[in-house]
Amino acid sequence: MGERMMVEHKNRLLQLMRFEQVSIRLFGLLVAIIILTFYYLHSRYTLTNMQVFAAFLIIYASLILWGWLRMKLLLRFSSDELYRRYVRINFLFIFMTVIGLAIFIWGTVIQNFQHVTYSLLGTLIVLPCLYFEWWVNERLKKIDPEHVTNQDIRQYRRLKKAGEQ
Repeated sequence: MGERMMVEHKNRLLQLMRFEQVSIRLFGLLVAIIILTFYYLHSRYTLTNMQVFAAFLIIYASLILWGWLRMKLLLRFSSDELYRRYVRINFLFIFMTVIGLAIFIWGTVIQNFQHVTYSLLGTLIVLPCLYFEWWVNERLKKIDPEHVTNQDIRQYRRLKKAGEQ
């Protein structure tokens, strides 16, 4: 049999924190570019619903790319087949949630969802994703005790912030 690949918890945490920092900066840059572009189009009175939908598609495509890159990073941490399967399933659920949000925005653009409460529909799309993320993280923690959860990242961020002040 092949040698089992394992990355220790602290190293995983640092890699995920670095990934998160780069992702936030790039996503902020993308949003800034979209806002400036739309401000320009709006000032020239050429902004259409399709352009707004295209902007949402760009944002959603970046979320799918983020999920895929995060999945690839997590897959490098462990060679356990069950761990890898749960990581892939988690990405699939993120992908389906983003597709659901894109369909929701498209329905709004073509005004099919006029009689639906937008906050309710958005909540029905996002809440299962949040629950599933938690559920998968719990399973991954049981499979691999070195797995870094979102709670670990938040706790590390708090400790780091407290240490800097």
